[in-house]
Amino acid sequence: MSFFSELVSDFVSGGQPQQQQQRPQVPYPWQARWDNEQGRWVFVNEQTGERTFDQASLGLRNEVQNDEYRFDNDVRNDVNRVEDAPEDAAMWAGRKVQDIEDAPEDVANWAGRKEQDFDNDVNRFDNRVESRFDNAVNDVEDAPENVAGWLGRKIQDVEDIPQDIKGDFERPFQRVDQKIDNAEGDIRRFDQSVESSYDQGREEGMRDDRW
Repeated sequence: MSFFSELVSDFVSGGQPQQQQQRPQVPYPWQARWDNEQGRWVFVNEQTGERTFDQASLGLRNEVQNDEYRFDNDVRNDVNRVEDAPEDAAMWAGRKVQDIEDAPEDVANWAGRKEQDFDNDVNRFDNRVESRFDNAVNDVEDAPENVAGWLGRKIQDVEDIPQDIKGDFERPFQRVDQKIDNAEGDIRRFDQSVESSYDQGREEGMRDDRW
């Protein structure tokens, strides 16, 4: 290439090689940087500072880094659990000792509640028995009065039997007498009607003779 061609090429590329204008796409956390000394792209891990010229290995390096991170994390968690074990065991033992110390009080409270429940049940039973006994006593005390009232009603019913029979016996005759009286009234009204008609016809005949 001639000197003039190289000058034009440098001017077009901004004084840098053509390859630097095409920045490679790399996965996070890698960054592509141009290495002037090597004349090629160098890939830098922003988290760890690792540098490499091998772009193809970036994905694998990420996987290795993630595995290392997870491993370190697991190790730290295991160490923390081991370090916390004595304290956790002491707290667990303390809770169990407290539970054991509280057991007599808990049992006493439970027994007190059961005793109170038993007393309440006994009181309710006594109240029901007493109420039923009082009702029975009242029934016994009221029995003579109730019997006397019942007997009085039955005696009155017996005493009313002759009067009821007499009334039942007299009612048919009363109806017959009423019918006879009604018939006699009808006969009297008929006689009066006949007599009135006779007198009226006689008067009309006398008027005709005069004419």
